[in-house]
Amino acid sequence: MNAILDVLKLRRVKLDYISPPVCPGIAVTSSSGSGSIWVDMGDESGWCPPGFVWDNRLLTCVSTVNPSTPVTPVTPVTPVTPTPPPSTGCITNSDSLSGGTVGTAYSQMLVCSFGTGPRTFTTTDVLPDGLTLNSSGLISGTPTTAGTTSFTVTATDALGALCTDVCQTTVVPPPIAYYGLVLTSDYAGNNTPIIETGGGDLYLASPFYSGDVVTIHLVGTYPYGGWIRVIGHTGSLSGPPFDTGYIALPGGNLSGGYYYSGPITWTAP
Repeated sequence: MNAILDVLKLRRVKLDYISPPVCPGIAVTSSSGSGSIWVDMGDESGWCPPGFVWDNRLLTCVSTVNPSTPVTPVTPVTPVTPTPPPSTGCITNSDSLSGGTVGTAYSQMLVCSFGTGPRTFTTTDVLPDGLTLNSSGLISGTPTTAGTTSFTVTATDALGALCTDVCQTTVVPPPIAYYGLVLTSDYAGNNTPIIETGGGDLYLASPFYSGDVVTIHLVGTYPYGGWIRVIGHTGSLSGPPFDTGYIALPGGNLSGGYYYSGPITWTAP
């Protein structure tokens, strides 16, 4: 007997024989002593490998993929890589910090534009004398020295990302305080004018600070111009003397027989 058995998972197998019996349990009736028979191999369930199903018409396993139907490839999902924070230039008010004044309390919070969660601020540079930077980004203190200072600040976010920026602030001297200032005025032609508000001299309230402004009106009889002068003391009533010297005033027009030059404005240096 020779037979090719179930290589392709066939449901039935043809057996060729020369003389019976073919094999135990199979009865063959043949007058010639040879012939062929079909043997049912039994239930085909479980024969087909993954991706194949049993076809009763073909009596074999067939692929589940229909070759006439194009297979749409699956587009791989590209992982999104987060944009890294900038390495520099992340403090938005680094070049617009408010200025300070010697002897006056200073407070300025740094504003950071990158990162996740709270930021921690550090610097290894020297800030203006009297000022410090804390970990929350607050620059505070009382400056003691005038000048412009640049310093590099590093901001670290909650995930450890770093960014640096160069900050700059300017500290100016305190305004000069003047005491006992008296403003006097004279016209050309040896004529003493009268200050319009009354009297020949104007006493300025103490202290009068640098940058403060006073405006006066003068009247007189000569249109040839004149002078004003401010004298007093710096720092205290007994401090160093202060004297502007004579400051020339332009001439003006006659009006009703009286000279009017104003307004005259003087700003303390």
